[in-house]
Amino acid sequence: MIVAPSRTLQVRSYDLGLGDVVSQEAFLRWTSDAMHEILSDIVGAERLVEGFTMPMTVETRTMHREPLRFLDRPEVHAGFSKVGATRFEFVAKFTLHGIPIAEVKQRGLFVDTVSHAPTRTPERLREAAAPRALVYA
Repeated sequence: MIVAPSRTLQVRSYDLGLGDVVSQEAFLRWTSDAMHEILSDIVGAERLVEGFTMPMTVETRTMHREPLRFLDRPEVHAGFSKVGATRFEFVAKFTLHGIPIAEVKQRGLFVDTVSHAPTRTPERLREAAAPRALVYA
């Protein structure tokens, strides 16, 4: 699994929905931000743009356990759980003081931004996701 260092988030007033609880849109935005950070670190934002390649989410599942409210500072732990030739799975887990709050799982594929057709996963991401062989001396 390719993971990013955990990040502490700040709930803002515009993250709130009905009942002063963090909205679904905020969780999706935070998940997308984490995915793009990892892609920028591994592949490089410039290389994605030059190669006309972007991730496209085709399925999102969110499981909420506890509500988040204004001024909470949740942590997000996120990463690519699966990386294939054209497809990926991405998981973001949100916690508050170590307590699980929500989990977002996304499946998607990489697309060519000009033709909108599926394209290969960027090579650097595939290499980073490849299992490493253990060598014993």
